[in-house]
Amino acid sequence: MNHNIAVVIVTFCSRDLIAQCLQSVIDEDVTDIWVVDNASTDDTVDYVNTHFPQVNLIANAENIGFAAANNMAIRQIEGKDILFLNPDAWLTDGALAAMRQALEANLDVAMVGPRVIRQGEVEPTLLEAPRFFTSWMFILTGMRAMNTGGFAGKVVQGFPWRRVTEGEHIRGSCMLVRCKALEEVGLMNELFFLYFEETEWCLRFRQHDWKIVIEPKALAHHIGKASVGTQNALPSLEFMRSAVLFWKVNNTWVEHAFLRSTLFLMALTKCLLLLPFSAEKHRRGWLLNVAGLALNPFRMPIVYHQARRPSAWMK
Repeated sequence: MNHNIAVVIVTFCSRDLIAQCLQSVIDEDVTDIWVVDNASTDDTVDYVNTHFPQVNLIANAENIGFAAANNMAIRQIEGKDILFLNPDAWLTDGALAAMRQALEANLDVAMVGPRVIRQGEVEPTLLEAPRFFTSWMFILTGMRAMNTGGFAGKVVQGFPWRRVTEGEHIRGSCMLVRCKALEEVGLMNELFFLYFEETEWCLRFRQHDWKIVIEPKALAHHIGKASVGTQNALPSLEFMRSAVLFWKVNNTWVEHAFLRSTLFLMALTKCLLLLPFSAEKHRRGWLLNVAGLALNPFRMPIVYHQARRPSAWMK
């Protein structure tokens, strides 16, 4: 049994997905499982209580954000490696054992991710860190897709990876984190409500000389975007907010100011250019919101039900 591993799953309206996720973890012989629910409006909490009574369940009255919810569970766990798993993801047989073996075989590795299958294809989850120039180019080219280089980071060479491969960060749908490294680096940054929290976390691990890798022998599946409503052509406003906050944390103040200024001017200019086109009303509204976030990323509202402003914004 995996007595030395705990699992943390943050849920938001995940009633229809959580059973497969939890069962895949239970099948891997994990007994220390934590579900933190962020004020779901479906019956996720009742479903977990009824069908998985062995799970440690924390039911928040408000949506406190992804990083803060994960941290609630982390504080309850002592002396164990932690698998962070999205509710719309699930492990295949032996995946956890393969990730754990990668940790045990490489003592300088802090975080291991599996190969993730999404819509029948390997998802590019191992990435280089977002860079200043590519973030700037993302803004200049119109901010039209969430996966455009710069905001997500470039995919590490060797994709789809047939052997253990090192990168600068992994997407957070499934990642196993070494206890010792977590204790050294600290919790997720609650400045981020949603998106970029795992990116910033991975970069902090690397600053402490820990490695981030993919173990291709481990396999997981991921549906993606199950708990958030996103548009096909535009990043969500929460994504854009977190990008601005990521620049604040990760870039110099000059780069941060330059990127925010460029984002504000680009969003406002494109909004004005679209004024004659009535069919672009939705995009104009989105661009105005982006311009507002560039000026003040801490402004409300957050679009999720019963959301609470992160405490880190009050400092």
